[in-house]
Amino acid sequence: MNAICERGQSVPNPASCIPDSMTLRTMLDELEPNRRASLLLAIIDGRTHEEIAEYLQAPVGTVKAWIRRELMAMRRQLE
Repeated sequence: MNAICERGQSVPNPASCIPDSMTLRTMLDELEPNRRASLLLAIIDGRTHEEIAEYLQAPVGTVKAWIRRELMAMRRQLE
């Protein structure tokens, strides 16, 4: 898997490695609401899969799959 910034790479402004926020916003807006919520709860709030599953009233395995699939799809779109 490719990181947004390669480890060990010296970058004066690490934020420069983050893709345009409008691109990310557009990608998130296109997601089904539960999938978008699962990503945001995991990444922004730092919730566990179990906490997200309880919050969304979905099986843990489903939440894990949503997060993994959407992160992989977003990575492909950003390449």
